[in-house]
Amino acid sequence: MQPERIQDLPQFRQLLDQMDQLETFQEALPILQPFLEKMNINPNEFEPIFAELMELKRQATEIAQVPDRFNTLFSERGWTIFELMNHEVAKDAISIAEKGDFDEAERVLVRYFNVDTIQFLLNRMKNIKSFQPRSTLARKALTDYEEERYHACVPVVLALLDGLVNELHEKRRGFFSEEADLEAWDSVSAHSSGLQELAFLMRKSRQKTSTEPISIPYRNGILHGMDLGYDNQLVAAKTWSALFSVHDWASKAEKGLLEKTDEKPQEPSLADVIKKRQELDELNAQLEAWTPRKIKLGENIPITEEPEAYETGSPERSLVEFLLFWKKRNYGNMAKYASRSPIHKHKGLPARFKDHYSTKTLQSFEFTLIDDQAAAVTEIETVLNYEEYGQNKSQPFVFRMIYENIDGETLVRSTEGGNWIIYNWS
Repeated sequence: MQPERIQDLPQFRQLLDQMDQLETFQEALPILQPFLEKMNINPNEFEPIFAELMELKRQATEIAQVPDRFNTLFSERGWTIFELMNHEVAKDAISIAEKGDFDEAERVLVRYFNVDTIQFLLNRMKNIKSFQPRSTLARKALTDYEEERYHACVPVVLALLDGLVNELHEKRRGFFSEEADLEAWDSVSAHSSGLQELAFLMRKSRQKTSTEPISIPYRNGILHGMDLGYDNQLVAAKTWSALFSVHDWASKAEKGLLEKTDEKPQEPSLADVIKKRQELDELNAQLEAWTPRKIKLGENIPITEEPEAYETGSPERSLVEFLLFWKKRNYGNMAKYASRSPIHKHKGLPARFKDHYSTKTLQSFEFTLIDDQAAAVTEIETVLNYEEYGQNKSQPFVFRMIYENIDGETLVRSTEGGNWIIYNWS
């Protein structure tokens, strides 16, 4: 049985318990001092730790309380907090809503769900195997969102959300089914106050045709043609939020980890938790600070050249290296430019590259457009000139480059330890 509050989940309880243990040790230090001195331990060595204790405890308590406060304020409005949501954005929205200005609080959340944020979160979703065949439609829905075609974006994302849950649910129930259990052990978004409440709200019956603008993505009203006023950014942003809120449940479902296990997981240290939070804050800061490059093909970036002519670590240099390996029929090295994600790893990858490329002999290439779409994504439009079955051909192709680490996790392009992979090599 889940705790009633998110802050009582094991991941938070362990953190707060560690803080309490440190505080208890601090209070007992005067009594322990003689014993520590006998063991040649200088009690003064603990002073720097205790000096930071109150601030760390404040941070830990805040981290644990934010999810409950967020859901209490926003669940009836169609928002639920999820593991990858920006902590500072959630705090800002809570602060504004607690002052009574819910409209401004929702505007803060809508601004958060911009194209770069959605692109980044979609790249994180690809680690769920069942989402892979849905990613193409998701990217098309994002294009509609960017172009403010919310009428087209919303139904697609609702369908992707429903289908993803249906595929992973043990009883084959979709997100909007009354029989779908959307809880997972020790999960923020899949807590009883999260996904379950969100699904209940979004599947409400809508039996009367209305042209009035709505603010909740009512699935039945939208897909059955009753709520005709869903074509707005607020509804679209909430629909994306619902999709990303399923990430943790889907990941656990795929791994068979929805229920509590008898095995006691290794407890993260206080340092681990604070470090993770700092990493997330740094990542969010990098995402907010990122801007696309000002590219002028033929001026600051060559149209076609050897790899050395392109900046080290750039997506265009990685693509040129890949194309030259294709020219040399070096399928083993070509395979290194596929995703490092575990779901893509297998020994037969070079053979797949050979099957796909061996009938085509690359002769030359040209870049026609380089588009930095997000902090970890660049699309490069090319013209490929190649020979196939004795005929010379020229074909345009758009390579989608994504910046990943060795485990297939998406990184901001300025982060060390990443490589540019070709998402759509096949």
